[in-house]
Amino acid sequence: MLICGVKLGNHILSKRHCFIILQRDFHLQHKKKTCECEAVRASMAATSESSASDLKLDLIQTIRSHEVALAELNNLPSSRAVYQKNGNIFFCTTVQKAKASEKKKLDSAKGKLEKLSTV
Repeated sequence: MLICGVKLGNHILSKRHCFIILQRDFHLQHKKKTCECEAVRASMAATSESSASDLKLDLIQTIRSHEVALAELNNLPSSRAVYQKNGNIFFCTTVQKAKASEKKKLDSAKGKLEKLSTV
């Protein structure tokens, strides 16, 4: 911080000198902040692109796992009882109910992937 009209070393700062020094410091600080903002924007863009691609990969893996589950359920006889995971607990259910649930999850994941691809 500069105080005008005080002695700085062997020199007394006039109002004009204070203005010039303050103006120069302002431009330097503004330029530094602009560079920092551009760097932050670039890193955020890279992060959002990588997080979007990570999210796409996760959704693709989820879709494939649901497709595999549906294929396995299609190969079971309809009279067979199956266990379906709901949260951290497995529940005994029928093949038809498990197929319906997996189909619903698959459709939901495909919808999310479509939304992400269009954005």
